[in-house]
This record gives sequence, C-alpha cells and structure tokens, in this order.
Amino acid sequence: MAYQAIGRRGRIQNKSDEEIAAAQIGYRPGKRAVGESTPRSRARNAADKAAQKISNPDLLTQLMEKVASGQLTEAELEALNS
Repeated sequence: MAYQAIGRRGRIQNKSDEEIAAAQIGYRPGKRAVGESTPRSRARNAADKAAQKISNPDLLTQLMEKVASGQLTEAELEALNS
C-alpha cells in the first residue's frame, strides 16, 4: 500500500518513473525519524501521567476545562507552577 501511495503522489507531482522508483526503493517502513514533541503532545502526556497519579482524575478534567473556557488565566497557571 505504501508503494502505491508513493506512486500516486509522484504522478500527481508529475515526477518521472525513475524518480518514483527511487522514492519507492528509498522507502523504509519503520525507519522514519521521530520529530520533536509539540506543546500539545507534551500537555497530553503530562495530563495522562497526572490522571494516573491522583485518586480523582475528574479534578484534573475540571482544571483543564477551566483553562479551556478562560476561567484560569496563563498568569494564574504560572502562579501554580512557582
């Protein structure tokens, strides 16, 4: 399937058959470099770890909802971290 997708994308980009073949040969499943984590993924991972550590994870959910709704400001969050 991956090789077909490479071929399709190559044809859409008007690449030659040789260029498409080189891309297919160069493709190595599972060998992709891992990118840097994003702020969103770091927040998701931290929330997951925190939910596992506390006895009532709904409290964490309520905190995140307050942040999302604007009830907690960035300054208030920074005060919690200090």
